[in-house]
Amino acid sequence: MRFRKLMRRAAALILSVALVLATAGCGNSYENAVSLAEPVTGSSESGLEGLVPDAAFRYAYLSFASPLFRNACKEKPGASVAVSPLSVMFALGMLENGASGETLEQMETMFGLPRDRMNRYLSTLIGEWAESRSLQVDDSVWLKDAIAGSVKQSFLDMSSKAYRASVFKAPFDSSTVRDINIWVSKNTDGMIENLMNRIDPDISVILVNTVLFDQDWSKAFEKGKTEKNADFRDGNGQTTGKVDLMTEKSGGSYYRDELCTVVDKLYKDDHCRFRVFQPADGVSIDQLLEAFTPEYYETVNRLSDWHRAEITLQMPKFKTDYRSDNLKNVLVKMGMEKAFTDGGFTEITEGADYSVGFVVHQVHVEVDEEGTRAAAATGIGAKTAAMPYPDEITVRLDRPFVYMIMYDYLPVFMGIFRG
Repeated sequence: MRFRKLMRRAAALILSVALVLATAGCGNSYENAVSLAEPVTGSSESGLEGLVPDAAFRYAYLSFASPLFRNACKEKPGASVAVSPLSVMFALGMLENGASGETLEQMETMFGLPRDRMNRYLSTLIGEWAESRSLQVDDSVWLKDAIAGSVKQSFLDMSSKAYRASVFKAPFDSSTVRDINIWVSKNTDGMIENLMNRIDPDISVILVNTVLFDQDWSKAFEKGKTEKNADFRDGNGQTTGKVDLMTEKSGGSYYRDELCTVVDKLYKDDHCRFRVFQPADGVSIDQLLEAFTPEYYETVNRLSDWHRAEITLQMPKFKTDYRSDNLKNVLVKMGMEKAFTDGGFTEITEGADYSVGFVVHQVHVEVDEEGTRAAAATGIGAKTAAMPYPDEITVRLDRPFVYMIMYDYLPVFMGIFRG
């Protein structure tokens, strides 16, 4: 792998996304899967003319990420939730290349981009991250033996060019479950080991995406300053449990408005930051989530509205496990109804149509004194049919807060910690 060997230091977020498609009607470590194509490597070798992500892509990404996160939180009120909009977008982007008609129109509307531009933007990003030390993106296409010969070359070509996907042919039995899980485990550094539990008989195509983030803080929290067994409170001020609060005091900048206070904890990779949103007194997490629009992100990102200060940051050391067996509902609310009801994925194989049947999403997040590390998995199943500081503030995160792991302007992972 391109990542340094993971120690037991901090916690990052990782996500793998699997899209599972079903018809209606190796000299490698894999048991029965046969490799048909290896992924394109290098930062500029896909053969697809990429597009450098610009303001239009940023707006489209945030317009997709915000309702995905907000609706995922509504599916599990009161729980800690974590999603990776980036991984979901990559997985659905691969699937979109098999869409046609009204299903394609709905997906383009949901993404806010025509399919061609989506492919070219994501191709550029995956190429840029090919050499990254902090963010890794991988894709694969798995074909059932019986239909491997009927898969449209145009679909495979775009999977390879835009998404640099490996392509495998497999019997889609218990050995394929193990092989896919081996691939996912390898590309998530062992943090996701059981993405697939079984493959139903009518499944014929599986698309898998993994996103791995792994970074140390630019300045680690001092372990001796961690406050053990501090009270963690709910939005009403009632103690709900105990946490260990990591503490640091350093010069920096913060953003504040009537909704929240925002501070960044930087990683060694200066592209990346861990951003926390502490709701203002009297503002609930739900009210804060409703404010997360592309326009609000742009306001928060406007450096002229940030204030320099000596900041005392007290942040929980935490591990979070999250699973949703029904992310399908979230995507339907975002306008992707026909993909689940009417099909419209006619561009995957010759003479067959597909519809999405289920979506499962699982995430593991850890944060400690040394950094961030995490894992997540999503399965989508388908069937046919240094100046002086003028201010001083303390941000004590001892009640529910929102956090994001940012790569430049992109919130790659978004979460709520509720203790």
